[in-house]
Amino acid sequence: MKFCDIFACFHENMLLHFKLRRKELLAFKQQAGLMKEFVNMCPQDDVKEIKDILDMDFINEQLCKLCKQGVRENKKENGEYIPEVIAFSKFQPVLNILGQFSECKNSYLFKKYWEQRRMYLNTSGLSMDNIITNVWNPVIETWLSFREKLRFGKHLFCNFTNEIGYMFENDDEGLRREIMLFGIDNTTAWNIVECYKHLKKIQSSIFNASLLLEIKNEFSLPGDFSTIEEISKFATLDFELKKHFDENIVKSCTDLIELTTKETECLNVFVHSKPLIKWLQESMSTAGQKELKVFTDLAMMSAGDEPINIWKVQCLHSAVMGYSPLIFELQNCNGYMQLLNRCKSVFKELKINPVLPKQMIDTNAQLEWLKEIKKAHGSVEVTSLMLAQAINSDGMYMIGIADGGYQGKDIMGNDALSLIVPEKDGEQQLRSYTLSEVQDLHSRLMLVSGKNTAATVDKEVDVEMFTLIFDSVSRVGNVYQKLCESGCVLFYNFKAEFMCNTTWSSRPVCVKIEFSDRNDTLILKGRQSEKESLKEIIPEIVKYMENCLQEWLQYIKSKRAEYIYLNYFTIEQLIILQRELVKIEGTMSNYVYLLLSAVRKACAPGK
Repeated sequence: MKFCDIFACFHENMLLHFKLRRKELLAFKQQAGLMKEFVNMCPQDDVKEIKDILDMDFINEQLCKLCKQGVRENKKENGEYIPEVIAFSKFQPVLNILGQFSECKNSYLFKKYWEQRRMYLNTSGLSMDNIITNVWNPVIETWLSFREKLRFGKHLFCNFTNEIGYMFENDDEGLRREIMLFGIDNTTAWNIVECYKHLKKIQSSIFNASLLLEIKNEFSLPGDFSTIEEISKFATLDFELKKHFDENIVKSCTDLIELTTKETECLNVFVHSKPLIKWLQESMSTAGQKELKVFTDLAMMSAGDEPINIWKVQCLHSAVMGYSPLIFELQNCNGYMQLLNRCKSVFKELKINPVLPKQMIDTNAQLEWLKEIKKAHGSVEVTSLMLAQAINSDGMYMIGIADGGYQGKDIMGNDALSLIVPEKDGEQQLRSYTLSEVQDLHSRLMLVSGKNTAATVDKEVDVEMFTLIFDSVSRVGNVYQKLCESGCVLFYNFKAEFMCNTTWSSRPVCVKIEFSDRNDTLILKGRQSEKESLKEIIPEIVKYMENCLQEWLQYIKSKRAEYIYLNYFTIEQLIILQRELVKIEGTMSNYVYLLLSAVRKACAPGK
């Protein structure tokens, strides 16, 4: 054999030996690492012998004392060679479990079971055999049982939460890694995590779903509530983690989970205030918030100057206005989503007024006092104030004679002035009031206003606004009547509309005046602004019309002085002559000839 061949064979042999020794060293380090982790889990037990070995300085130790040397015939089969570590051969019971220990040592659940078992035994100084028998065996058995249920989807939600779910709150990635330690693939692990998240949502939303169902049942609401009914059933059931859920249920759970503790308390107070809610719905069913405002004004009158009674009324107004989407709009709810939207409107008020639930509780406790207030004032005062508010916000006064203008007859007040008011907000149904009916309302409001206290400012604003505008419009009607009855033809076909509104931006045009002749019509419009509203514009119109009346009367007086024959006739007779003399002969009334006989004897047709 040549030297080169000998060297090549030697080199190959040495390289193989190096690889074997390296593999043996790695095997020792791996086993030593596992032994160290196991020992660390038994800090108060009799593991001193293992610790002594682990604490040795292995750098200067011969490898043959740590691992059994591989035999020559196995050296060529390096890939299949499994080193035999002999450093810990004295502790065979521990070595027997290291394979399983390497699988579960990083599991939080395994560590939890281990700690629970040690607390249950409440002992220390256990030998290696006792640790294996009394601690390891029960713990690994429990852990493996959990693993088998998890693999086959047999775990119930409640059990999973108590065992492992709570340890990974809001940590989906950590939970996935924990599940994969049980030998479960990544896809299945994520499916379990998603299912668990859905079940958590359902669990968290059960109370809120039951609360909305309670509102639905207490107030007999119509519509589809099947989704939250399905959610509420989970309160008495426990589901396996492999269950799939309807998307609508998951979405509804998301909406319900978003409810905070304060918002849930707010709804709970609403349900338990049912006596007050029912009374408000029945007694204020016509106009809701507007009727509440009127009732609050009347209650303030009854409260007088007593601070406690004033507080009761203020508490009522604040609580009912805050809960009004649920009180006055509840019966219009059709299904779960509409009810939840009403609730969200209340929650906006809750953010502004955090004591809203307490105000509702206090108001509910004062229900009998509120009923007495309602009974004491009766419906007349309530109706009067509500009508005044409706007139101030949407009323329209009309002046002028509708059909054909002024015909020379005496004008009745009801003919010259009328009022139109919408029946309900947002509807086109209109109700017309005559002058006498509006005067009657004015009288009733004066009686209500006479009961004023310092706490009824809002009510007085409504009454004062109504009175100011009505008085001014009445003056316009009176001047219009005098102008027509004095023969001023300019106003014979005069019409005026005065549109009330407390918000100038929603109805900028507040006055419309129309002058008509046979062929022409002149229309004037008055616009209100932030600085000038209807109550400032009408007095100016009245002044103008009064000036017109004075100038017209002065004009008639000057003509009587100029034409003495005019003094033979009254104003009423002159109006008749004014209307009849323009007609073609033969169509005039015979009454005209009788009138003209005062200035011409035997005046008759054809003469």
